[in-house]
Amino acid sequence: MTVDGAGESGSTGQTWKRIVLWNKVGSDCPFVQRDKIALVEKGIPFEEKQVELAADKRSAEFLDMYASMALDPKARKKEMGKVPILEHGEPGSPDYVKLIESNVIMEYIEDAWGDVGPRLRPRDPKAAAAMRMFSEAFSSMMPMKLIFGKSVEDLQGSLRAYVEGMRMADRCLQLYGLEGGPFVLGADFSQAECMAAPFVMRADVHLQEFRGVDPKKLAVDLGCHRLHTWFCAVLNHPSVVKTSEGFDPQGIKKVHPEWFSCDAHLTYKVVDGEVVFE
Repeated sequence: MTVDGAGESGSTGQTWKRIVLWNKVGSDCPFVQRDKIALVEKGIPFEEKQVELAADKRSAEFLDMYASMALDPKARKKEMGKVPILEHGEPGSPDYVKLIESNVIMEYIEDAWGDVGPRLRPRDPKAAAAMRMFSEAFSSMMPMKLIFGKSVEDLQGSLRAYVEGMRMADRCLQLYGLEGGPFVLGADFSQAECMAAPFVMRADVHLQEFRGVDPKKLAVDLGCHRLHTWFCAVLNHPSVVKTSEGFDPQGIKKVHPEWFSCDAHLTYKVVDGEVVFE
């Protein structure tokens, strides 16, 4: 499948080398979506190659490709395979590049095509530090433990941890975020948003679907208004919307029902800035 870039730059009129982004069948890997957002944001056309990740369905081509880059020298013997994988150029050519790990690929995209479309990593060191600071803060509000909790007690503890992460992210935006727009760098969508957006989208969809938690309302109830503004802006940003097309809220549960041993929806209220379970 070929994906046209949809960044503000539009068509650059340049001739592009082969760019292939490997994804899982179903296109619902959040780590791949990080890099898809970056490519779409910058208006870079690429081919998306979908592969099976299930252990009994991984192709020899996929296993060989991953093992050729994996740091574990026994990756092929262990039949390890993960996405994303990025290929740039023709295999066998002197300038051919192949990469794994979403954050490494994200940096490569900006290094290789920094002057194409909008910059996702600012040249200004202060702004770049603010962006990285927020990425660190956002790591505290990753929603996966709250989505996949094994008991009500686990879910309650995960919600408390998620709330603390929300507070940290909100404070980070207040301390380091730039004025002039809803994003970390004000009006400029950056690598910070590319890295976080797939998990913002999944938190918004999965927490409501599986746990009865609306993170947007929770942010308001906690008084995290800067975070709420950022969260909504990320959800509605064109490259995030485009790369989320076809997302199935129940998809993860269909593929991994074992991750949902607890089906509980949490009942709670926010009292004086604290979550109280009912």
